[in-house]
Amino acid sequence: MISIKLLRQNNDFKRALYNYDKSYMLVKDHLIITNDYATLLIELGQFDCAKSLLEEQLNIHPGNVNVNCNLGLIYFYTNNYDKAMHYLLKAVKMNVISYQALLGLSCIYSSIKDPEALKAVNNGLNLTWDKDRKANILKTLRLNLKGT
Repeated sequence: MISIKLLRQNNDFKRALYNYDKSYMLVKDHLIITNDYATLLIELGQFDCAKSLLEEQLNIHPGNVNVNCNLGLIYFYTNNYDKAMHYLLKAVKMNVISYQALLGLSCIYSSIKDPEALKAVNNGLNLTWDKDRKANILKTLRLNLKGT
């Protein structure tokens, strides 16, 4: 698993994809392997494959924040904002300061100005303590940083 992450960090996506695929075939119900595999597929723009893997995991682990976040991001990247909101808001309800979910919701707000997305982001920002992550989310929202 560590070697696959190193391949990914070194932008050796072809070998990382091959190794994730082999690992997944050995242990299809392993949440971390499947989620990491799906994340790489998302990075490579292979949304349908990633969505299929994540939907399988959602049936097994419906309360997993990362699975819901990644499904939300896939729907965001494919311009299905209603489904993106559904999964990202579900993830935020499970973990109100989930960076990935808050960032996804801030992107949705920046794209379509959905007030429910902004409300969830504001709630998370009020509770988070990580200044760098907070700044990234605010930058995505294009808010004035002077007030925070």
